[in-house]
Amino acid sequence: MILREDYTGTSLNRPELKKLRDMLQHRQIQAVITYDLDRLSRKLAHQLLVSEECAQSGIALHVVTLPAGEKSPEATLFAHIRGVIAEYEREKILERTERGRRGRAKEGFVPGGVVPLGYDYVRLGTKGAYYVINQEEATLVQRIFQMYVYSGLSMNAIARQLTSERIPTQRDRRARGPVRKLGAGTWHPSSLFALLTNQTYTGVQYYGKTGNSYSLNNPDKKTRHRLKEKETWLAIAVPPLIDQDLFDAAQIRMQHNARMSRRNRKHEYLLCNARLRCGQCGSAMSGHRKASGAYRYYRCSRAPYHNATRCRKIISASTLEAAVWQAVEEALQHPEMIASEVQRRVEHADMEQDTMTRERDCFTRQLAQCDKELKKWEAAYVGDVITLDDFKTKKAEVMVRRVSLEREIARVDAQQQLLDRVELETASLVEYCQRVRNTLRQFSTEEKRLALEALNISVVWHPENPLEIRGSIPIDIASNTC
Repeated sequence: MILREDYTGTSLNRPELKKLRDMLQHRQIQAVITYDLDRLSRKLAHQLLVSEECAQSGIALHVVTLPAGEKSPEATLFAHIRGVIAEYEREKILERTERGRRGRAKEGFVPGGVVPLGYDYVRLGTKGAYYVINQEEATLVQRIFQMYVYSGLSMNAIARQLTSERIPTQRDRRARGPVRKLGAGTWHPSSLFALLTNQTYTGVQYYGKTGNSYSLNNPDKKTRHRLKEKETWLAIAVPPLIDQDLFDAAQIRMQHNARMSRRNRKHEYLLCNARLRCGQCGSAMSGHRKASGAYRYYRCSRAPYHNATRCRKIISASTLEAAVWQAVEEALQHPEMIASEVQRRVEHADMEQDTMTRERDCFTRQLAQCDKELKKWEAAYVGDVITLDDFKTKKAEVMVRRVSLEREIARVDAQQQLLDRVELETASLVEYCQRVRNTLRQFSTEEKRLALEALNISVVWHPENPLEIRGSIPIDIASNTC
């Protein structure tokens, strides 16, 4: 079965219209007959373009709905007016459609479009629709997140495993859309990336994230895929499939993998993955090499956007890397300083414990208040005090606030888990420093890079100030200048 693609009437890139224009260019027809000009295009400029091509080729253009007879100024004006009205009518249709969708989103209904894996789309007549959990698909979504975060498998490895198990993909389950280039049950890493970055699974879906805007390179061209300001997004509460901690852990691992990917390192530099920052503007400094390849250097990666000036100063990679590694070696030769830093981190964790406890109690009280408000609005609706539409609006507002509070509680719990691991991490830090202290001078560039990652070393370079080195171990930066 051949599936027909839909084309908008405002575009010239339509197969049949392109065929007609080719026939006009080669004079392969005697006349063009159309019921109305808006059948050619919904844009006046495009109508005029096709009319001009007909005139240049000496081919008559007959419009059934226009007065018959010789071409006159009145007929031309009438045709132009009809074209403007057709374009205006289309814009009004789009505007009314968008207003209706946004209104339903404010009431808590989910918009149409592709339904994420793990949900079923339930329509409530013309009022709107909502998601319900598809338990079989939800289990698969949870498994994919756990495989990526806890098992440490890459997206390619997960795709191979799911394909080997012959698990149907989302498109296989929906059985819609064009015929797949890949066979049924074949998973691709790009599909897993879209799934792992879909925030809907945490219990909130945003409407209006992208929309019509004009391209900077082509002001006449519109695109619907440009991200809008976050303040304009509408949050819609949906049933959550995973908790916020698991989703955040997946995003952190994804960012880490992107930084550490070999394809993102053109040359071997010690301070890669944003470990080196410019002291003038705060942007990351990246490694570069002269055309001859003999001179390696770091340069600020900030681009000259708008009125911002670009930091043009550079620093020799060999000089900077030697200074940083020498400072790390000297710090690791003083275990008493490391022990002091461990004690300071433990004391700091004890001080933060009380603050986090108060924050969590505050969020818990606000969450209980949301439950009380929801029961109040339910009682008002049952008692015919408010209408069903008002109840849905109030419920959506409360659910959005509840989702936000649950996210804050999850954030505090995540910080609590980090504090609980402070002693274990600091003990591991001491053990690591003692283990590598005697072999630092024999480390390769890759081993040094891993050591900087384990010690969480970051560097700030300013051409006029001393070098600033930060990390999990105390480093004396007074004598380290470049």
